[in-house]
Amino acid sequence: MKKIIAIAVIAIVSLAGVFAAAGSSAAVRLNGKVDETAYTPSLYYVVSDGKAESVGTSLYDIADGDSRWDLTKDGETNDFIVKVTGNMNTDKVLTVSVRPNYFTGSVNDKKYVTGVIPALVASGADGNAFTATVAAGKRAATDIAHFSFSWTGDKDLPAADYTSEIAITYSVNN
Repeated sequence: MKKIIAIAVIAIVSLAGVFAAAGSSAAVRLNGKVDETAYTPSLYYVVSDGKAESVGTSLYDIADGDSRWDLTKDGETNDFIVKVTGNMNTDKVLTVSVRPNYFTGSVNDKKYVTGVIPALVASGADGNAFTATVAAGKRAATDIAHFSFSWTGDKDLPAADYTSEIAITYSVNN
């Protein structure tokens, strides 16, 4: 009887080997991709109601609410925001630099240049420039940097409407 059981076990093991040998296995690799889109920065200004408006690429006029700032007093703008859109796969650096000009006006029908000049207010600012990191990944108009401008007023200024044009350059090192 032990012989019959032993022969049966050997037969079953042999058959299992035959069936296993008859089977097959394979591995497959699925290949996909996401096209990379370079980061594109855009500049916005926070208006008095807290909403951010696109500055665009032409001259953008800013005032204190519905009126001009009183330059006899210290002042500061609301925040500017640089937003980035894209999906790079490595960290990049956003660079912002500004070139402010003195407030100028017209006094006695002549150009009058004040001693009041806007200064950049930004975390990590070095003079008129600063940088921020754009972390790798998908960005859909993501806030990357905030900054503003402030100035020290001059109580001795003559009456006039004054303006200061500030060149703002911003780019991502794609």
